[in-house]
Amino acid sequence: MNTLNDNEIIQIIDDYINADNNYNYAIMLDGDWGSGKTYFVKKKLIPHIENNKYTNDNNKKVIYVSLYGITNLSALSSEVYLQTIGILKNDKLREGTYLA
Repeated sequence: MNTLNDNEIIQIIDDYINADNNYNYAIMLDGDWGSGKTYFVKKKLIPHIENNKYTNDNNKKVIYVSLYGITNLSALSSEVYLQTIGILKNDKLREGTYLA
């Protein structure tokens, strides 16, 4: 299996964000427990996205949704919705909130 470094992952995500078309897929970061996925996302990726000017949108907002405890698509959809509303209201919702 090929392992990418932080800069390579960021470049792939930059390309994904800058694409002129809408993708029918998402990017998943995969790795063993404790490998630094959450650290990378919170400390490197999110600040990179928020601090960069993209050609198609200069006002990127990022939501972080933990999949821990999420057992179905309905729960995930609800969490994404609530996190999005929280950003729109400039109100940070607690990460990892599970909605039954």
